Amino acid sequence: IYRPMRGDVLINELVSDPADREDEWIELTNTTQRKLDLSGWSIEDGVGTRVMLSETLDATSDNRYMVITAANGFLDNPGDRVILRSSDGTIIDEATYGNWDDGDVRDNAAVAIDPFSLARVGNTYYSRDDFRITATPTKGASNKITDKKPHDDESAPTIIISELVPHPSSLDPAHEFIELHNQNNIPVNLG
Repeated sequence: IYRPMRGDVLINELVSDPADREDEWIELTNTTQRKLDLSGWSIEDGVGTRVMLSETLDATSDNRYMVITAANGFLDNPGDRVILRSSDGTIIDEATYGNWDDGDVRDNAAVAIDPFSLARVGNTYYSRDDFRITATPTKGASNKITDKKPHDDESAPTIIISELVPHPSSLDPAHEFIELHNQNNIPVNLG
């Protein structure tokens, strides 16, 4: 069994906001043609909550995916960082989404709210470019990116301009403003 390195195993898909009575899950994929030993590896979130791995990850098309479920949930819905570490602590892959501040929220992937998932579409190691929200979660299988229609989910984030003052009576440009209103009950990343 081969000991994998960066790029051999990727965070492939995740659900941080599962449907009622469902579990969060993170899916890994084997990008090599070898069976990979993940003994001592871990998945952790942005605050360091860790799930230890002890399995091997096969290379066959049917078994190249590993799904880690978190029955008690540890990923934050509005944003978090998911880190895959090897047994020696090396970061093998990571995905940052939503409003999680890892130093630059501009490169974060979007937030996938129930019933959607965040799925990998590339492997450049930049969350914003690598992940897309999909209306078709594919737990344990190859990703399928499908767009939702606007009427599909009434709880989709809605930001409106609620007030606008382009020319204040004081004529002082410092008093100009645009007010945005989040019509959701969760934070929305404006990046």
